[in-house]
Amino acid sequence: MFVNRHWLLIYLIFLFPLMGEASSTLKNKHENLTPILFVHGHGLYAEDWDYLIKYFVEHSYPREYLHALSIKPNTQQNITAAQDDIRPAVDRLLKATGSRKVNIVSHSMGAVSARWYASKIAPEKVNGWLSIAGSNHGTNALCAYNDEAAKEMCPAFSNNAIKNGIQVKLNGNVRVSVDETPYGFGRDRKGVNRITPDENRGIHYSTLRIAVDEWIRPSNSAILDGTTSVSDKYKLPSYLVETSPGNYLFDDKRGLSRRADHCSLLKNKKIAKFVFDLFNNVNLTQKP
Repeated sequence: MFVNRHWLLIYLIFLFPLMGEASSTLKNKHENLTPILFVHGHGLYAEDWDYLIKYFVEHSYPREYLHALSIKPNTQQNITAAQDDIRPAVDRLLKATGSRKVNIVSHSMGAVSARWYASKIAPEKVNGWLSIAGSNHGTNALCAYNDEAAKEMCPAFSNNAIKNGIQVKLNGNVRVSVDETPYGFGRDRKGVNRITPDENRGIHYSTLRIAVDEWIRPSNSAILDGTTSVSDKYKLPSYLVETSPGNYLFDDKRGLSRRADHCSLLKNKKIAKFVFDLFNNVNLTQKP
């Protein structure tokens, strides 16, 4: 028994430094890449990101830099999801890759919890944030549901700081103007008390939506103020329209017979290409 413990101790002494070296080696190998965390929406699952992750891997993005988070339960309140699920997932991903920051790709209501994390919990750990069909200003489509997360989202564009507190804290209301994209590089509307990037915090915000979305009602809930355009670095494909800087509308006129809906966006090859280009071919890192 003594011999077994002795060799176990020796094994552990050598193992721990090697674990640290593995993380360092991984970072050095992919020093120009930023790991990506994928955050699903209300009632959905980590597996809903399988198509997009597969697209990234097939185009040579390292699998260990891609992680789809499971929020449990999948109807969790947004602030709780940000604190209890997103925060530890980011920390694990950063530790595994040796990176300082992550990019976050979110879908539907996952955009709200992910934006809470990015703007309120750890902005210093976020490089880029994208919402796909995000309920950024709430959605009337969830008014028929009774879970607490759905109640936070109903009605859209709420001014009620008690019932819909997260909407007001993230977006403001008719009485209070709030920077919807704190530490963002984009230009905010006039009158907003802008939270500017600094030497440690600077986030590239962008949104992607469809014109008619059965789960985001009204569809302009997805649009945010202060998002950042990439049109000076990247030629947008014909099926994307930049309706305002950093807010993109998916308008595939050639695919009218197979028009994308809220969930099929995550399995759309053209959307996958845009997301890949945004986080791989376009250098999102900007100096404050």
